[in-house]
Amino acid sequence: MKEKTWDTPNKMHFASGFATFDRQTNIITTGNVIANTQYSWFIRSYYETECNGFSFPPGHLQMSDLKFFTKEGLPEEVVGFIRKIDTGESVILYNFHHWLGPSHRPRLVMDGWVLTDSEHNHIKTWHARGSIKSMLAVEEANKYVCN
Repeated sequence: MKEKTWDTPNKMHFASGFATFDRQTNIITTGNVIANTQYSWFIRSYYETECNGFSFPPGHLQMSDLKFFTKEGLPEEVVGFIRKIDTGESVILYNFHHWLGPSHRPRLVMDGWVLTDSEHNHIKTWHARGSIKSMLAVEEANKYVCN
């Protein structure tokens, strides 16, 4: 995993070759994160049914974890893959994105998703756009979240 360096106390150094993404990135890191260019969350196994002393049907907690991503346009292919490879362990889903438009009304642009196991071993990457710049940003971000 690539080690972070800092331009300022509030902005890590990030250089992917996609200037917009690089400029907007304040941090890329592992685990549950909501940052300028990253959303990531642990996704529980389909078979995990207990939470806070309550029992739920299989898949309920997993879909609850995925809800934020699906609301933001997570492709069904990614959801299907997560369900298909379910090993009974949690995984971490990372979304990398940037913003376009005026600051009073920015538009979220998806660049891609990365899936790792809970030990940060890479499982799969999906690119949201055919843009070389978006691919560069996701591939560079991969280095900070995957072993």
